[in-house]
Amino acid sequence: PLQEALLPSCLPLELKLRDTVEPYTYVEYSHFAVVVHVGSGPNHCHYVSLKKSHNHWLIF
Repeated sequence: PLQEALLPSCLPLELKLRDTVEPYTYVEYSHFAVVVHVGSGPNHCHYVSLKKSHNHWLIF
């Protein structure tokens, strides 16, 4: 199921997933797309997607 995630306004492009893998395992995650909810509520909003392509972010 989808759940609301509270994220900082500025996300690093690389995240280390320390709390989701076995101890002493090095895992690195890189963002390539983000979906953003824009609006005041579920009935007055729209979603915007951003995708990274060739070191540039595209908005759809």
